[in-house]
Amino acid sequence: MPESSDAAPGRTDAVQVQLARLRRKFGLALPAKVSAIDSAFAPILQGPWSEEAANAAYRPIHSLAGSSGTYGFPEISALARSIEALIKESLDSRAILPDPQSARVADLMARIRELAAEAARRESA
Repeated sequence: MPESSDAAPGRTDAVQVQLARLRRKFGLALPAKVSAIDSAFAPILQGPWSEEAANAAYRPIHSLAGSSGTYGFPEISALARSIEALIKESLDSRAILPDPQSARVADLMARIRELAAEAARRESA
């Protein structure tokens, strides 16, 4: 038997409430996530090149790129995807990033830090 039309809106509202909670939790955690990524990047930006260090930097930025988009932070996701591509270049070339790419990573991470701080402030209000 089909459900009544008024049952679906109630479930939809509950899902929206849960999604809002998850988004808030994610937004509040963004500064800590970004700080951990910053720490992972130091070895690959300063050299010498290490596959282990490059992979350790790649995994969290890849995760941030995907999860940020999922939780409604598309600008962070796009910036993280740009960094992810640069780290992938390091992995593919098996070399530290040249100065221009390292500077680009630093610039992109600075913007991500700003956006993460803004998101945490907004979600805590």
